[in-house]
Amino acid sequence: MAPSRLVECGDGLAFLRRGRLPPGHALVTSLPDHSELPRLGVEKWRAGFVDTAAACCRAVDAAAVAIFYPTAVKHDGGWIDKGHLVQLGAARAGRRLRWHKIVGRGPPGRSGAHPADLPA
Repeated sequence: MAPSRLVECGDGLAFLRRGRLPPGHALVTSLPDHSELPRLGVEKWRAGFVDTAAACCRAVDAAAVAIFYPTAVKHDGGWIDKGHLVQLGAARAGRRLRWHKIVGRGPPGRSGAHPADLPA
């Protein structure tokens, strides 16, 4: 069978509630930042992020992968590591991290690589 790709557009959580993905299917996602869901507040966003990461990990077959593209964000003078939140969700789903890659988006030695963190 030739490889194919199906792109689903809609509510991701509703899609995940339909059931597990077939074996051999992967899930690739980037979950929203708390600044994209300001009405939730940071703590509810954080809990929802972990819940959603767990749902993603549960949705894929044990031999498949769920790939996340998390970015760290600043809040109240500190960093929220969304990669860590993904790991919490994976653990809740009984899964574990298979690999982790960090990609710098700015020059080495510069902590404010995200455009929102750079001085005006």
